[in-house]
Amino acid sequence: MASGMKKMVINTQERAISPDINRLQDFKAKDIAELWRYLADVTEDFDIAPGVITEYSTLETPLRAEIINGLMVEPSVGSLTLDIKPGLLFAISPDAGPDDSNYKFVSSDGLPIAGGISMTANASGSTRIDVIECSITSTIVETDNRDIFNPSTGLFTAASITKALEGTLTFRVRAGTPGGGFPGSVSGWLPLMVARVPAATVSNDTMTFWDVRPLVSDRVRGLSAGQHSVPVWGDMNFRVQSGGGVTPCVLEGYCRVGYKGRWLGGTLRRGTQGATDTGSVNLLDADVQEGAGITLVNGSPYYLYLVTPFSLPRWSRYTEFGVGYRRPRSPNGILVVSLVPPDATSQPSAAITLPNGLGFSSTTQAGVCISSSFMYATGYGGFYTENRKTLLTNVLATIANTVVPSLSLIFRAYAVPITHFPPNATAIYAKSRIVLQSPNTAPLYIDFLQMNPGMFIREQAVVNPGLGFASPNFTPAYGWLTRVHADDVYFTAVGTGCDAWLPIGGAIWPLLNTHPVIGYDIQMGSYSEQQQTPPNPIGITGVVYVSGWSF
Repeated sequence: MASGMKKMVINTQERAISPDINRLQDFKAKDIAELWRYLADVTEDFDIAPGVITEYSTLETPLRAEIINGLMVEPSVGSLTLDIKPGLLFAISPDAGPDDSNYKFVSSDGLPIAGGISMTANASGSTRIDVIECSITSTIVETDNRDIFNPSTGLFTAASITKALEGTLTFRVRAGTPGGGFPGSVSGWLPLMVARVPAATVSNDTMTFWDVRPLVSDRVRGLSAGQHSVPVWGDMNFRVQSGGGVTPCVLEGYCRVGYKGRWLGGTLRRGTQGATDTGSVNLLDADVQEGAGITLVNGSPYYLYLVTPFSLPRWSRYTEFGVGYRRPRSPNGILVVSLVPPDATSQPSAAITLPNGLGFSSTTQAGVCISSSFMYATGYGGFYTENRKTLLTNVLATIANTVVPSLSLIFRAYAVPITHFPPNATAIYAKSRIVLQSPNTAPLYIDFLQMNPGMFIREQAVVNPGLGFASPNFTPAYGWLTRVHADDVYFTAVGTGCDAWLPIGGAIWPLLNTHPVIGYDIQMGSYSEQQQTPPNPIGITGVVYVSGWSF
């Protein structure tokens, strides 16, 4: 059966007719388009139903498409014109006949600056959000004169007729309403770029642009792979240097995370409007802070997200005009500092208000929490994140002991999600410290105790956090999660303790944790041997610090 693809059979001595010749072209075009549809138009969730594809019979909002390459919009420096580079895409345009595919192949020459489209100035007094987008159309690209047979006369008559049709792209700038935020998407149109047009804008130089093309190159698992319902973590190595209100809270480094089948992240950087780009991000910037800004509350948590609002991918911010050109660069995703905690999958547990400085006037719940820390009075606490492990640098979560210590040196601390660690944590890095104060006055006597400090953690439900634990006899509610002991050490009146990674059960797959857990019982203690009088030290205190977590 030859290749197995549908073909037109022209029989020996059969009179040729034009529909047969046209149909055989349609057969081959449909075969190619359907192959690409099954490769690129992946709609299923990889975790639920791999290998399933959905037929679409109507135009989507926005246009359902994959850009193989190109079609980048490049704003001109010093003017309002836009250049659109050549490119190729496949898109669902369901107008096919029985011999055609609804998945359309479109190769476009783009629009050069000389014949391109333009932004418009903004004299409204309010920020305007514009969308640069394209749609598919069929265009007559060739006409010619041919002799056409007239059955009535039996003669051929010359006529100008269509000889070639081609799928092409129509481009436009769809201006939003000043002060109205993001103008939404339109059925059958594919957004390529989103523009923030501030008040008093007269050229591209004062605008901010984001690349929102659905590029095949951003796919996490290749062409035919589906989406994951949870983020796919790649390389992560970044930090926040915190200097309070004088020195900005600077984020710098690199991260990569797969979200909804596409890579987010890259080098974490952005520019200052109208200036050269920087290699870092100031977390105190109005374009980064959630909503109208975040009130700094000492000891409260904050979360760093990469978000992709309005069901659009990529969101790669363009370079500023001071560089000499305007082109998209990493990171993919809009960086937002938020007070909204993530869920166990590292996705927002509630809608995040987009920074007012962006002008979008909207919220989003599409994004990934890439790290978190705590605030202090004048800024955001610093941290280092590497491969999904975060270590805090200048602000730690302190958990005071909840039970009066006995002479056996046993203490209990209650670690609560959000208060002491993020909800997407799978382990916390805890530091236990036990301090003994000598009862002796000057001259100071030193108490030498041989200590074997340890730290234990278990899931623990509480009746009332203010009144103590449901199991005051230390009996594990659901079994010990871990026990860690340090080597024997000698200590003075300063104290001793143990540092350890302690696994927790809040963020587990398949996310069916129905335990009545609202925190984790951390017990710390030691076995001591008296080496010198006085026999009993006094002033025994114990505390646990959470200084990091994995997620």
